[in-house]
Amino acid sequence: MEEDAKKREFRLVTVYGRQGLFCDVRIERASVPKGWHMYEIQHQKTNRERPIKLGRMVMTEFYGTVLTPKAIRLPEGEWDYRDIQGNRDLHFLDGKKVTLKEYGKLRKKKRR
Repeated sequence: MEEDAKKREFRLVTVYGRQGLFCDVRIERASVPKGWHMYEIQHQKTNRERPIKLGRMVMTEFYGTVLTPKAIRLPEGEWDYRDIQGNRDLHFLDGKKVTLKEYGKLRKKKRR
């Protein structure tokens, strides 16, 4: 089952150096606000705790959803997956969970 991005809380992450938001459920693509980019992460088949690929959509071994305000470059191809190399490519930041609305407010504060 997919959830509404506007009603969900997310963890702060960096993905390939880009700031973003992570949750461990599938997000309904139509609920993602304009200007945001949605990606799904696949975990290793034998280890659910090890994320290994990021792409536009994951069919099996779903690990979670990432939303970013700036696009992440993916390789050209049928599935457009990009490998995740441990904590270097996907880093979870400490702190409380936030909604999309709260994250927008945090970003505006940092720009000032």
